[in-house]
Amino acid sequence: MGARLTLLRVIKPTLRYSYHPEEKGLEAMTSNMVKQIDACQTKLLQEAQTYLEGVAARLRGRATRIETRVVAEDQPAVGILREAQDLDVNLIAMETHGRRGLSRLLLGSVADKVVRGGHLPILLHRPVQA
Repeated sequence: MGARLTLLRVIKPTLRYSYHPEEKGLEAMTSNMVKQIDACQTKLLQEAQTYLEGVAARLRGRATRIETRVVAEDQPAVGILREAQDLDVNLIAMETHGRRGLSRLLLGSVADKVVRGGHLPILLHRPVQA
């Protein structure tokens, strides 16, 4: 149908640079520590990108316009909604664990937060548990 499909993966930042126990910010951190944090974040981004490219490769036989994006955000729902707005998407499709009860209360629900925070159609899929 000519639709563009964007596969998105939201990862948590390794460390927010604004955080430091003594509230002194980035200046108090050694450059070696900053390099280690950056290397770790880069590795996480690359792993997420590799995963998405694998998924995209499997889908490319069915759809031709597939893009992949990886973003770092503390709250996955915020990252999803921000990317949807930036990309001016028409629909968000998500797979959900479908947690209920105590596990949902303790872990929260990214899908629920996206549904409640979004202003566009959202398609949720819950995989069949084997």
